[in-house]
Amino acid sequence: MPNLNFIQGPSKMNDRNRNLFMNLVERALVLRKSSNIQKFSLSCDVFCDACCINSWVFSSVRHKVQVLDLCLFLNEESFVLPRSLFTCESIKVLNLQMCYNLRLPYSIFFPSLKILTLKHIIFPDDQLTQRLFSGCPVLEELTLDDCYWENINAISISAPMLKSLVIYDLLDSESRHQVIIFWDESEILCLRR
Repeated sequence: MPNLNFIQGPSKMNDRNRNLFMNLVERALVLRKSSNIQKFSLSCDVFCDACCINSWVFSSVRHKVQVLDLCLFLNEESFVLPRSLFTCESIKVLNLQMCYNLRLPYSIFFPSLKILTLKHIIFPDDQLTQRLFSGCPVLEELTLDDCYWENINAISISAPMLKSLVIYDLLDSESRHQVIIFWDESEILCLRR
């Protein structure tokens, strides 16, 4: 099976059901051996299982995942996605939904990433956020959905292949930021709020 979709049940899951869910995901990935994963989708609470969840993401990257869809509900600020995710050569579609401060490594390069969707992400700062978008040279579609901009003065997006940009912004009217999009080394769009 090239597609693996794991969705945790109700948020008030008891310990027994949580353990069953965790074991199911773990076994499915262990049994893959060397076969590639077309799509890996995971929606769950992180709780104190950040190490396991990171190993699953790492495993999907190692199995050359093409579509990665992560919807993680966090209860601790120390959660960090594995560095290997941010240099994955096989990912074509990446969807990240998690209300936390996105901790980015220094090295970011997605050579195949065409579609990027970020929802409820708290961007760390101007420089790292710019590095994230600059590390996607073939990006065609970018969606920023209800992200948090308080650490950002300006977002620079350098994506020469960009065909679609969608920004859903539900922040209060006191938020101020601008989005600058560069194409062929010249400014093509500047949005201010």
